[in-house]
Amino acid sequence: MFFISWGSRVYRRLFGEPEVHHCDICREQRTFRNLVVYKVYHVWWLFRWVAEKNFARVCTVCGNGPRIDASEIAAKGGAPAIPFMDRMGWAVGLGGVAALVAMGGAASAMQSRSEAEWLSRPAVNDIYEVDLTKLMKNPEASAMFSALEVTRVSGGTVDVRVPKSYFNQSSGTSDAVRDGRARDPSFYVDGKVLSFPVAALQRLHDDGTILSVDR
Repeated sequence: MFFISWGSRVYRRLFGEPEVHHCDICREQRTFRNLVVYKVYHVWWLFRWVAEKNFARVCTVCGNGPRIDASEIAAKGGAPAIPFMDRMGWAVGLGGVAALVAMGGAASAMQSRSEAEWLSRPAVNDIYEVDLTKLMKNPEASAMFSALEVTRVSGGTVDVRVPKSYFNQSSGTSDAVRDGRARDPSFYVDGKVLSFPVAALQRLHDDGTILSVDR
């Protein structure tokens, strides 16, 4: 089950240079510090943004003091001590997602180039993850995914083994390739092969018959 962690938290942070003012509670001159109280909302603690900010000048002895306006802080050139990740965590999170998307796109492009090369130069033991329904005139099911293994390449023709069974999702074929089942001779029908012109392999990939190539 997938859960989204989200919520909010209130922080109190002192900032700026100490100042001396009269404290109405202590009834004498005391050292005061600027205080910012802010609420941070978060998703997975990575995407963070500040939603509320309040400022005060507080006595360092009793902790009391008046609220002050943000414009007074700005006029003195002070900056509230809100950490970067609390202020800009949303941008960092979005940047991370963008980087992952870019990396995924680059990896996909590299895989596509590799598959195009492998299809133009097939080799024995290549595995084609395929949609069998596109190879049959009357498929017995609406979803039939499996693997074909190259057994021979000769004279511009590729011979592939025919599988004994199929999966109702393409991920089933991918799992069989990863765990080695699709490279076991028992996965295929003995002595039964299909032949394709090498020149037709890229077209079969483009129309979705060949979904992936594994070498």
